[in-house]
Amino acid sequence: MATAADKEIAARYEELAPHFPKWEKIKDLIDQLIDLMLNYRQSGHPGGSRSKVHALVVTLLSGVMRWDIRHPEKRFGDRFILVAGHTIPLVYATLAVLNEAMRIKYQQTGDKRYLIPHPEERALYWEDLLKFRHNKGLSGHAEMEGKTLFLKFNTGPSGHGSPAAVGEAFALKRAGAGEVKVFAFEGDAGLTPGGAHEAKNSAWGLALDNLYYVVDWNDFGIDDHPLSTVVPGTPTEWFAPYGWRVFGTEQGNEWGPVTRAILEMVYTPNPDRAPSVTWLKTRKGRGYLKYDNISHGSPHKRNCELFWETKRPFAEKYGVTFQGFGECAPTTPEEWRAEYEANLKAVIDVLHRDQELIDYIADTLVALGESVPKAIPAFKLGGKNPFKDERLYDFRNYPPEMYVAPGTREANRAALSKWGSWVNAFGHEHYGRPLFIACSADLADSTQISGFAKPWGDFPGYGWYERYGSPGDIFWAEGAAFRPLTEEDVAPIHPEVDPNEKKVVVNVTQQTLSCLEGNREVYFCRVSTGVGAASTPLGEHITWRKAISIHMAGGTVDAGYDTPGVSWTTLFVGEGVAIHAAFWHNEFGMKRSHGCVNCRPEDAQWIFRWTTPAVPLEPGDVLAQWPNGGTHVIVQERLW
Repeated sequence: MATAADKEIAARYEELAPHFPKWEKIKDLIDQLIDLMLNYRQSGHPGGSRSKVHALVVTLLSGVMRWDIRHPEKRFGDRFILVAGHTIPLVYATLAVLNEAMRIKYQQTGDKRYLIPHPEERALYWEDLLKFRHNKGLSGHAEMEGKTLFLKFNTGPSGHGSPAAVGEAFALKRAGAGEVKVFAFEGDAGLTPGGAHEAKNSAWGLALDNLYYVVDWNDFGIDDHPLSTVVPGTPTEWFAPYGWRVFGTEQGNEWGPVTRAILEMVYTPNPDRAPSVTWLKTRKGRGYLKYDNISHGSPHKRNCELFWETKRPFAEKYGVTFQGFGECAPTTPEEWRAEYEANLKAVIDVLHRDQELIDYIADTLVALGESVPKAIPAFKLGGKNPFKDERLYDFRNYPPEMYVAPGTREANRAALSKWGSWVNAFGHEHYGRPLFIACSADLADSTQISGFAKPWGDFPGYGWYERYGSPGDIFWAEGAAFRPLTEEDVAPIHPEVDPNEKKVVVNVTQQTLSCLEGNREVYFCRVSTGVGAASTPLGEHITWRKAISIHMAGGTVDAGYDTPGVSWTTLFVGEGVAIHAAFWHNEFGMKRSHGCVNCRPEDAQWIFRWTTPAVPLEPGDVLAQWPNGGTHVIVQERLW
């Protein structure tokens, strides 16, 4: 029997399937730009770049990744790390196609939604491909800077981006932004170094359910032998023993199977908070007429016969005439560059001639950009930078108990342990958080890095990180006040009603809330909405996230709030406005919140169970799937 998640994935797949022909054309454009780039420079990695195109297009355009091509600096945009950093031509070519659609659409309409700010510094266009692997041009490996801020780490070969992906995912969760996803693209050979093993271990131990790997399984690195002759097993056997959730398809260069595998990875419920991976069986060098390891880091000889054969299908399919087709390379650098530029333009002109494709790409990218949250209520970072605090470095005024008397026999590592205990106690006192987190699967006490978690003075220490819990803050309450929630506490109310018939109406004049099914009111309660400058936003909204319990903080030092355990939270505005329980007052029917809709806990729970999306007990925190959202919430001013 299909689960609710199965039905949602199937529905999303059906929405995306009509776009597969457009994705195919985008893929064709990307392939050609990769080939032309490497043909001109005679350097780079065609095989792995081509084999990952399907995976990247699905990730960027299906809605699984919330990102903004116009504003890669957005704090809560999902992260992309190209662990296989040598396949950077893939990213350059893809950005060139997508940015060109935005440029065309802005020129056509003047609509600033399509404008990339400071494009000369921030937008990678096809003209930038002319300086691939040239001084002050595009780098031969992935670099997070300028025109490629889409990337979120500098990477190269041998999988050294895997620890970075784990670190970013953990930092986001520790900062209260665990809903921000980290996507990491890697090839199978890049999984062989020890760093990949440690990354897989750590990702499970840290409960990184916001980490999503996409593995290009093509069985070849740079050497002649297939990877399978020296590394046994399959991606399932490489990841599942580490506790990861594994998805995949043998048809890694077909839109349907790739889309389904990636949707399942992202949208299948994950109550065990495990990291996830999708493997895609591909052919290294797909369509390049040079396959497997010989396509790894060696493009075709400049303007050779095989190179032109890779242009023939595209030219015939789209009516393109390549300059110098079938001829040897020009003899002077100036002539050669002119031919390269003319052929790049010939490829991009295929996009220019397809208005429907331009509209689709540009409108999809704008919608994805708008899907990035502007705020996350549980996010904890901000304010002063503790690492600019001179007291951290003033060793002459460190506490005297950190030192031992001259001549004392003591291991050097004991000093690190004491300093670690002190520095995190200092962080807790002055900044409300630890300043250092040490990761070790074993030997933490032997090496004494466990000191970062241990007590100092009256501070009890942060302790060992646990997969369930460990918010990073220390709370205490009478045990009798707690009881375990059950499935009955979160069971949906009226699930048989069409979700489109449900809506919540908040009347800020009367300070009331009504739940309607069609025109019939099925629930009513008094509420407290925002007051003064923090009034609850009027208009029609939609629920986008629901969490059984959440940590809310905001405002300023003088007029702020920091409240853990806010229950039955239903968020409906990107800035973090929500309907939620308020246990700290009983003034319902009067305005008094910071912008949210405060309810009695029993009212908030009923609303939580009745609205969509449904939230299971585990993980207890669900995002509405883009672009459909959840239940409509209307906030209005009315006297009756």
